[in-house]
Amino acid sequence: MMLKNKILISLVFMLIFNVSCVQKKNPQKQASHYNIVVSLLPQKYIVKNLLPEADILTLIPPGMSPETYEPTPSQMIRMSRSDLFFSFHLFNFEKIWSEKIKKQQLSIKNINLSNQLPLIKEGDFADPHVWTSPILMKIMAETIKNVLIDTYPEVSSKIEKNFKQLIQKIDKIHQEITTKLSTHADKSFLIYHPALTYYANTYQLHQIAIEEEGKKSSVRSFKQTIDKVKKEKINGIFIQQQFDKELAKTISQELNIKVISINPLSEDWDNELLEITNKLITQVFN
Repeated sequence: MMLKNKILISLVFMLIFNVSCVQKKNPQKQASHYNIVVSLLPQKYIVKNLLPEADILTLIPPGMSPETYEPTPSQMIRMSRSDLFFSFHLFNFEKIWSEKIKKQQLSIKNINLSNQLPLIKEGDFADPHVWTSPILMKIMAETIKNVLIDTYPEVSSKIEKNFKQLIQKIDKIHQEITTKLSTHADKSFLIYHPALTYYANTYQLHQIAIEEEGKKSSVRSFKQTIDKVKKEKINGIFIQQQFDKELAKTISQELNIKVISINPLSEDWDNELLEITNKLITQVFN
């Protein structure tokens, strides 16, 4: 099966290379379209706010996990016809496809959104969930705005106007969450996959994760986590919608706590962050 997948991917990239060569000879764009690729839905949230008429391909569709998903051949072909690719360059699939774009000499411009971000690292591992902090979303919004203006100067004034409105929206969300959590500083919450690292760092909370760097924790580490949760009297465990809830049920039964579903990968970024905050206050800290 793995050999078949490798053969399929090789054939697809041969096709992409041929398509890109044709495009270089006849570089006409689809009429009135701004063709953009993003890795994840929170990036689409930014692009859509800045340039609503953009035709956006999101590599990781709703309900799928960036830790396990592989882009499809049709996505790869569509990518070859796009102008821009925004990614964090932190997930493995992003690194793989960025390298393939470079190797195949595709005309798409590959933008690394994490370059200007203060990443949280443990050894060589950089936590990739940067969009869970409104502060970092503002930095990424400015990077995307500048690239869009450089690529599509004919709509620069519209993008600038939309950027100011987006920043106001992000600032409002940040202030609302700050106010809601003002009496909960230094509190801890339990989560299966460590998807809220930057959120916790921004709002002075402590994330306790079952997984470590996207992998199951050791028996010793797991026991230490359970003991800590019992000591701190945490009332629930967060699990992303993209994960099997059975993974968290055993822990919830052991600790007699609730399993709470969240979706930090939602395209509805602002409302989802508020929803996570409300669930923390009403179901975890109470």
